[in-house]
Amino acid sequence: MKKYILFAILALSISVIAQNVPISGYCTRGGVGATTQGMSSINFLQGIIPSCTVAIYISGSSPYTLATLYTQSGGAQANPFTAANAASSNPGYWIVYAPAVQAYDIVLSGGIAPNTYPSPITLEAYTLPLNTIATALASGTYNYGSGSVIVNANTANTATTAATATTATTATHALNLPADLATQSAASPAAGTFTSLNGTVQADQFSGADMCAKIKAAATYAIANSLNQVDATHFSGTQACATNMLGGIAASSATSANLVVNLGTVHIQSTVVQTITNSGVKLRGMGPMQTRLEYTGSSGAVAVLSINDNATCTYGISNDQVEDIFLYGGNGNVTDGLLLSCVHHSQFRNIWTWGVTGCGIHGGYTVTDSFYDPRTSKWDAIALGIYGASHTQPASGLCFAVIAGSGSTYGATDHAIVNPAAEYLSGTGWALTSAINLEFYGGTSEYNNMGTTLASGTSGISFWGSWFEGNSTSYDVLDNGTENHYYNTVAGGIELGATSLAAVIDGGQFQTGVKYDVGSSRYRVCYAGACTDYTHNVTQSNGYQVAGSQISSSNLSDGPFSRVMDVSGTNHGGHSVVGFVTPTSTTYTITFSGSAVWTSASTYSCWAVDDGTHLPLGVVTSSSTSATIYGTTNGNGTTFGCSGY
Repeated sequence: MKKYILFAILALSISVIAQNVPISGYCTRGGVGATTQGMSSINFLQGIIPSCTVAIYISGSSPYTLATLYTQSGGAQANPFTAANAASSNPGYWIVYAPAVQAYDIVLSGGIAPNTYPSPITLEAYTLPLNTIATALASGTYNYGSGSVIVNANTANTATTAATATTATTATHALNLPADLATQSAASPAAGTFTSLNGTVQADQFSGADMCAKIKAAATYAIANSLNQVDATHFSGTQACATNMLGGIAASSATSANLVVNLGTVHIQSTVVQTITNSGVKLRGMGPMQTRLEYTGSSGAVAVLSINDNATCTYGISNDQVEDIFLYGGNGNVTDGLLLSCVHHSQFRNIWTWGVTGCGIHGGYTVTDSFYDPRTSKWDAIALGIYGASHTQPASGLCFAVIAGSGSTYGATDHAIVNPAAEYLSGTGWALTSAINLEFYGGTSEYNNMGTTLASGTSGISFWGSWFEGNSTSYDVLDNGTENHYYNTVAGGIELGATSLAAVIDGGQFQTGVKYDVGSSRYRVCYAGACTDYTHNVTQSNGYQVAGSQISSSNLSDGPFSRVMDVSGTNHGGHSVVGFVTPTSTTYTITFSGSAVWTSASTYSCWAVDDGTHLPLGVVTSSSTSATIYGTTNGNGTTFGCSGY
């Protein structure tokens, strides 16, 4: 059977100077009924057929003649040929190169069971892109069969004279080209090509030494002509780049480029750091496994992709977006995957990183930015085939700190970070050195050296349901900041460091509990439906671990920290201790040490509950260093708490 598909404006045999241009497509049946869990759906699918046979004929030839085809480099291409197989990254896809002087019939057949064509189908009168029409400007005529088309290279649609429009022997039709095809400006490609289609600039039509040079030329042209989108999806396969494709495309960082650049299924190997130095730039890939940017330079680089204002941080870059791209380096040749300096009100989606010595994403003086699904993970590196000695294991996934030489002494402020992943890294999964009011929603930092560190320059960091496990250190989280919050967090343990102040731990699970170091003070733990506030004596030499494997959720809001007074109103400062034990007899002795020690047996009181029977137990405060729980059951967990001074 035949399917008739109109691919361009005209089906022509062009009598002009030949040039090879790409012809590409997919082997599809079309209209394949969808099934879901064995049930038929009213929807239809394209029906990709991997490994199908593609034969390309000269349209209208008699006898039917196979066309002469070429590879991208100009070598001979077999005809017929086989499309990509099912194991490839793009099953059913094919691309060849042919002279831009001919219309073609494309015949698709075969395949591998069960995905096959019942009978061959023909895509008839395939014509090459619109720029082939512009190629004919010098000769002015397209011939097809017994007729021809006369091209008028006008800047506007003007009437064609009758004398021009007719001849004695052939049927002749007039085609008036609009200005963007008939005339070229200094910023546009050479004559004989076209710049844009429906307002979208076509990057592959521009001159340049490599893909990135063509994209830069297209971006410059788009901005100069107030066009907002560059289509670079026609570049495919592995593309070597020695040009910074988006750096300095507008006058300054204060000038918004207002430009979207779309990349396709491509592996860019760049010997230079790709940079974005303007606001309003959106760089979009087709997915991290489809669009890959690799730094392959011989000299060390600060990043694979850098977005920065400049060393002075004068204006700051805003409203940028980068999404659906895998950024990676090689073996020790690049520091960070994505480096952000002086960037605000921007979005970063589905950015995967590997092969860097420092951080997957590194931000400094960044404000009100959003990060969705940022990943630096061994599993992604394995999937891409870059896990091992050839590509460095990163130290960290996310880093927020002051960046040296950025012209700023600020770190990160007011970010939303959704479902981040840092897995099997050599350092800290999420390293927060200078950060204020960051919100982490979900995500995991596991099997690294450390889950997350919050330095003294952090405050107001919140983790909502984040997961830390399997990291090499005894405690997955080390907090030396101020007023950092953990809600329903799962971790091996949390250590409140010497400068930690006013941390809140509400719900979650901690296998080794919560530990405070000398100098930490005023933190809150919500446990078994109640919150306890702690004020520690910072002169003590030892810390105390809140024992237990689980902290239950609480909705109690933050409030003033504990003050213990006698009946006369004298404030004794005081503190509280909570714990979970499993007695082996009918009594259990609690031993206090360090800053948990009381003034005397009469200055504190305790309570205890049998977690098996849910009944209260008696507690006697024996001395300043011990108390005894009575009535315990062998093997039943027991929760206790003490408060006093």
